Amino acid sequence: MVTSRHPNQPNGRSCGALALAGQLELLNKQLKGFDERIATVFARHPDAELFTSFPGAGPVIAANLLT
Repeated sequence: MVTSRHPNQPNGRSCGALALAGQLELLNKQLKGFDERIATVFARHPDAELFTSFPGAGPVIAANLLT
């Protein structure tokens, strides 16, 4: 059994963690795009100003209050 490895060579767990981190970065970009689209569409709603005036209700949460 070989127990040593090159110092610059990541082990299996590191590779898995890096792969998952990359997926999370992609998901965060996609979620940001969805949030921006929701805010754009919601801003055109006639009651948008009313719903966004609720404490803590940004455009995404306020849009959910309509449903």
